Amino acid sequence: SVCLEAGSEFNSTNRELAVQEQNVQFDLVVRLHARACHISSEILWLLKGGFADAAQARWRALHEVVVTALFLLDHGNELSIRYFEHEVIESYKAMVQYNKYEPRLNVERFSEEELRECKMARDEALDKYGGEFKESYGWAAEVLNNKRPNFSNLEEAVELDHLRPYYKWASQNIHANVHGI
Repeated sequence: SVCLEAGSEFNSTNRELAVQEQNVQFDLVVRLHARACHISSEILWLLKGGFADAAQARWRALHEVVVTALFLLDHGNELSIRYFEHEVIESYKAMVQYNKYEPRLNVERFSEEELRECKMARDEALDKYGGEFKESYGWAAEVLNNKRPNFSNLEEAVELDHLRPYYKWASQNIHANVHGI
């Protein structure tokens, strides 16, 4: 509750200036903070309900949010814009995958026009940022000087890579590997 209130107060106090300055970093970090507060509430309720494995899985999500927020904070507005604009990359991938399985899902597929529009936006982003932008963490490729960055690269950059064993451990009880059963 304290973190939620502090974040809300910070947002209220600084939002107007951030909008004036077109500070995308501010907006994204505030939104990630709100997401972290929400996930923390889920963790608390799962623990109270006796679901420790599920709580640990949500901690993994919380860790991802925190690492991403810290990484954005360390690298300014330009990287935050890249992060924000990367959404079109993920949207296009999701639309293609959705349409691939449309018959088996028994849902209405994205139209060719919708797919074409999203692909055009994706292609514009690739033209703007380069081919490595198409990767899952491509928005961080330039800053990390890595054409195929991954989440562990972000962890290292914000010096939270020492939590990697816990991050991996949090997967064991939610994935179908033999260790989890």
